[in-house]
Amino acid sequence: KGATLRAEDAPQYRHPLRLDEKTGQVLDATGTIRHLFFTVYGQKVDGQWALHWDRFDSDRLEHDLALMEKSGVHPYLRSLGWQTLLDADGNWKRCENQPTGTSAPTAQYAYEVLDYFLDRCQAHGRFVMIECDFFWGANWDAIPAPYHTRYYLYPEVAEASALAHRRILSRYRERAVIAGFMMGEEDIIMNQDLGNPHLRAEFS
Repeated sequence: KGATLRAEDAPQYRHPLRLDEKTGQVLDATGTIRHLFFTVYGQKVDGQWALHWDRFDSDRLEHDLALMEKSGVHPYLRSLGWQTLLDADGNWKRCENQPTGTSAPTAQYAYEVLDYFLDRCQAHGRFVMIECDFFWGANWDAIPAPYHTRYYLYPEVAEASALAHRRILSRYRERAVIAGFMMGEEDIIMNQDLGNPHLRAEFS
């Protein structure tokens, strides 16, 4: 970790980005003000767009990061959560599908695939914004289907997901290549469950 293709990019990763309380500006580790533009990153896999980092081809990633570096664009990464990194019991998940590409690592755990993605972004001088989604990132092996749209009605379910995400974020909070985490996007999805009497009683 920490290797960059250009030596001049390395100092910006000495510590994570921070917000200057006086100016409201985002500063990197060198004290430089950064106005970063992020775009959702995905790849076309088998004719379909894939936004899941565990399906990315390493050769395509390298090509795309070179273009991002040239254009001053940074990747916004989706699908980080309990489902992708932890098993139903909250342990680190084994890698079920090895990443493709000539430079892809052989991974024992799923987080090693994510680590590789972050390492390559850092190598190209990029920062990464990560979406931590409590709904789409939930582990459906651990949570029965009727609870999927009712997190907010059952505190135990919401707490289980929060604890899983806390473990994940604790591992990645010091990675300076990560610009920030978007927390809880789409975590409350009510429109699929409007006929539920408990929902109506709680929110009507």
